[in-house]
Amino acid sequence: MAAPRAALSSAWLLAPVMLFGQAMPDAAALVAKVDRLRHPWPAFSADLTLKDQGRESRWRLSVASNGDSRLDGLAPRQAKGRAVLMKGERMWLLTPGSKRAIPVTPQQRLIGSAAGGDLARTRLGDDYQPSGIQGGDQEGQACWRVTMTAKRPSVPYARAELWVLKRGETPLAADFYYASGKLAHTIRFDAPTSAEGKAVIAGLSLGDEAHPSQSTMKLSRWKPGEPDAKLFDIPK
Repeated sequence: MAAPRAALSSAWLLAPVMLFGQAMPDAAALVAKVDRLRHPWPAFSADLTLKDQGRESRWRLSVASNGDSRLDGLAPRQAKGRAVLMKGERMWLLTPGSKRAIPVTPQQRLIGSAAGGDLARTRLGDDYQPSGIQGGDQEGQACWRVTMTAKRPSVPYARAELWVLKRGETPLAADFYYASGKLAHTIRFDAPTSAEGKAVIAGLSLGDEAHPSQSTMKLSRWKPGEPDAKLFDIPK
């Protein structure tokens, strides 16, 4: 009788897959997988091309293994010499001719390209705690919908929803909400590509309800490895 019992046990284990077509993944593991596609190395540098409301600029992005990051302007001429420094949950603007870094307030971080840059560099698992997962359709595609809540009051957005394609478990979109429940920003992810032998998300679009694709970001010329630590010093 041992064999029939084993077969019966296996049938019960397979029941969710037979009924729903695909076993539900662990929400935290799914978020971690998405973060690895967006941050393929603990530390790296890359060129970032930003198109915002018809204007194009190019920046050099440097990300340290502790999560600090910096954007240095490459083009156009007005961007050269400018930099944005992000350490933890604080942000500064560095401008040519100024010896001191200009703090960016929490309110300013919620507006325009500052908000977009903040969202684009965010490791979701660092700022958000998965609170649920369920199947659903997004843009006509079968997805996992992961709901997340902010881990700390200082995180700019109180809640987020991550939409991950069931096929391949790659990210499709992420929606970020204010504490009031109003939609703040939406990210649409490009399909993964390959860089330096790793699968990466190299492009995304940023928008809101009124402007679904207000800005686009593309990453290229990836360079794995720790950037120069001096890049993250704050001028005083």
